[in-house]
Amino acid sequence: MVFISGDRHTAELSRLDPGAALTTPPTRAEPRPARAPAQSQPRYPLYDLTSSALNQTNRISQELNAHRLGSLFGESNSGAIVLEPAAEKSQSVVRFVLRDAAGKTLLEHETTLGDLSAGPKE
Repeated sequence: MVFISGDRHTAELSRLDPGAALTTPPTRAEPRPARAPAQSQPRYPLYDLTSSALNQTNRISQELNAHRLGSLFGESNSGAIVLEPAAEKSQSVVRFVLRDAAGKTLLEHETTLGDLSAGPKE
């Protein structure tokens, strides 16, 4: 399972690893890490690709996200999730890509369908 989101006027890729503490940005003097009950913890990494905006930019310099892979982007961008099939389904590549308005790659991250599966690991 992967998530896609937008309408934030920024772009980023986030990953929640199995058993990782769910965190939210601090709203007080101290951070407030939270942990989900064990039954709601994923058994495989969850990815969220946020891509926006095509028409409005947000030149923020920092936004806290302990689960972000790479950087936060505020310029005009587009995102894609590309699936490259393989003979063995679990080895199919899943590629997350963010590009700027000129088509230049801002971020690219790969995983496999096998890594996104809750099935038994060998």
